[in-house]
Amino acid sequence: MQIVESVRDGKSVRQKIVRNVRTAYSDKEVSEFKRVGEAAIVEIKNAAKPVLSIFDPAEFHSPRKRQVPLGDEMVYPSNLKDEKRFNEGISDIFGKVYEDLGFD
Repeated sequence: MQIVESVRDGKSVRQKIVRNVRTAYSDKEVSEFKRVGEAAIVEIKNAAKPVLSIFDPAEFHSPRKRQVPLGDEMVYPSNLKDEKRFNEGISDIFGKVYEDLGFD
């Protein structure tokens, strides 16, 4: 079992081996090594893009999709799309400074 990363090389995409986990000889070993591999993926991703210490890296970098219970249904944040955004407060605080600096 290997952990691979897709790397774009011009117009083509190739697989780069990031880490060798182990060789699995049974279904039981496969499921055990998957857990080891998922922990390694979290470690590798957190080393590249660390999260704040108050958060659990596994919550952000787990290869499994994050899901949030909403009543009887599960919501996958990766499937959510913005409909409208509100940026309130930033212009109240920095608006005058931006105008004075000529960034408006």
